[in-house]
Amino acid sequence: MSELIYSDQELQDRNIQYFIQSIRTGTPGIIVSTDGKMATVQPLVNKLFKGIERKPAVLTNVPVWRLGTQAARVSVPLNPKGGDYCIINFCERPIDTWVSGDGTAKAPKDGSTHDSRGAWILVGLEPFQEDAVDLENLVLEMNRGTDKECKVTMKPDGGIEVKSPLSVLIDSPEASFTGNVAIAGTLDVDQDITGATNITAGADIIDAIGAMSKFRMNYNGHVHVGNLGNATSTSNLPDAG
Repeated sequence: MSELIYSDQELQDRNIQYFIQSIRTGTPGIIVSTDGKMATVQPLVNKLFKGIERKPAVLTNVPVWRLGTQAARVSVPLNPKGGDYCIINFCERPIDTWVSGDGTAKAPKDGSTHDSRGAWILVGLEPFQEDAVDLENLVLEMNRGTDKECKVTMKPDGGIEVKSPLSVLIDSPEASFTGNVAIAGTLDVDQDITGATNITAGADIIDAIGAMSKFRMNYNGHVHVGNLGNATSTSNLPDAG
């Protein structure tokens, strides 16, 4: 076997190339498992060395990024058993001592740069066969592609659409509507409601109302109380007296 002889410049170039190739910056990945704080992640871009493809090692104890501050947080559900795509980012220095600390400045254990101990994941990067990003609307989706899919769409013209296969619950001591209210189906009030239900409305909402157990209705200055029954107009509403 003949001995390979390199010039000083060739050796320098090879060393630089090896160093560059060893720097980890970012790569697509898939979550193997997670508890919502840390994740085990498989990088999805294999290494290629002299024509031989090699699968990267699984990364463990990788922090999961989430949008939030001290006062607010946006959280998306993750499958604890894995399957969600992500982008794996690598900090310039290891962050394992900082992540396990109290949030104050911490020195790394050594002088390593851009290695697996500096990894953190950003969930959401997907391959091209997944659905395209909505270019016009702000959309919040849950249970995508299932019969339980629900969606909130906020449009550039100010309109908002809420879609759900089940009921929509508003848990509040008081809900106010300042504009017109249109109801395509029936308006039901829980049979166990305590106190009175106050509605100030025009004929459109009255015509859409179904059965209510307790109510106090102010219709054009005329107050009705008691049981509405199956009334479809104001003609048989009980008066306050």
